[in-house]
Amino acid sequence: LTIHNHSQADISLIHVVSGEFERIEIHQTEINGDMSRMQQLNVVSIPANQQTSFSPGGLHLMLHGATRPITPGEQIMLVLNFSDGSKISRHFTVKNLTDIMPQDSLNLTEDRKSNFMTSITVFFQHLLPQHMLTGLMYKIARSRWEPFKNFLISRFIDYYKVDMSIASITDAKSYPHFNAFFTRELKTTARPVDMADNTIVSPVDGTISQFGKIHKDILMQAKGKDYKLSTLLGGNVDLSKRFENGQFMTIYLSPRDYHRIHMPVSGKLKSMSYVPGKLYSVNQATTDHVNNLFAINERIISIFDTGLGRVALVMVGAIFVGSMEPVWAGEITPASHRELKQITYGDQVIELDKGQEMGRFNMGSTVILLFEPNSIQFRENMNIDLPLNMGSGIAIKN
Repeated sequence: LTIHNHSQADISLIHVVSGEFERIEIHQTEINGDMSRMQQLNVVSIPANQQTSFSPGGLHLMLHGATRPITPGEQIMLVLNFSDGSKISRHFTVKNLTDIMPQDSLNLTEDRKSNFMTSITVFFQHLLPQHMLTGLMYKIARSRWEPFKNFLISRFIDYYKVDMSIASITDAKSYPHFNAFFTRELKTTARPVDMADNTIVSPVDGTISQFGKIHKDILMQAKGKDYKLSTLLGGNVDLSKRFENGQFMTIYLSPRDYHRIHMPVSGKLKSMSYVPGKLYSVNQATTDHVNNLFAINERIISIFDTGLGRVALVMVGAIFVGSMEPVWAGEITPASHRELKQITYGDQVIELDKGQEMGRFNMGSTVILLFEPNSIQFRENMNIDLPLNMGSGIAIKN
């Protein structure tokens, strides 16, 4: 790997990341006679109009803690971050596995403290009456008592620094209740949709939690944690086989994000399933610590026929998510009878265009996209923790 700096200013390589590894370090091997010594570098300086090269026995990268099984011949993506804010994303082919180190067992004291507090928080989630609290939040969010709802909305805007200038209704007091504010519509110019025929767009505002290849029927949840595709899809084995060895993307919606969900591509609705389950939080701490989180939380699975083949959009519920609401069906949760339900739309034609609203979260959560094998390629600038706007391109059609 050779990096050329064609600018008139010195820059530095400051950080390298990959969704496939826990940590990537920059090292320099120094040879003194018959002795060699390896030194870890914080940055690599690249002077103006010069270049630097990575090679065995010299400047190189050390990749620690593979987050999933990696086989020779497959490609992994590394993202190189520079001091001027620029990034380079490149795919590299794995030639052998002899130098891939196992995940480090060392933890710093602060990491241990952080993990301990997170474990305590997750433990209490196990004890909480999740559905009762979510039902209570459902009622609170729809309170029309003006002093109360105005107080909630104003405090929320201040705390999360919500940009009301892009909302269709900019006056916070004009919303009849908190949920109407939370699911507010944006101005038509706020989220332009990439309408190129071969482009797949983000269905939501959010942050990429995980993305990549589905390895047979295994998806990555977080570092060191995975879950089964068939379990996510409510035990529908025939449906899960369509997406085996395909591609997926998980997008987390934070409280401050826009909470309407739009179509990533144009498609015709084939089926919708409601899968009852738990209501754990879906923030990063819980995602890192609760096994099979997305496959045990309440969720709605929508399957579309598209120009790419079948595409699945999974809306994952969470604690305090009062309901999930597809545009063609209205509110689905909380359900009075908590049982798996599937509706097929054989004769009923429901077609939605790319960028058209398909649903909303009444409070926030997570969306998972599933694509059939060989149907798409994610764009090179995609990366874990990358913030997305609804309508921005995330992949291209193969």
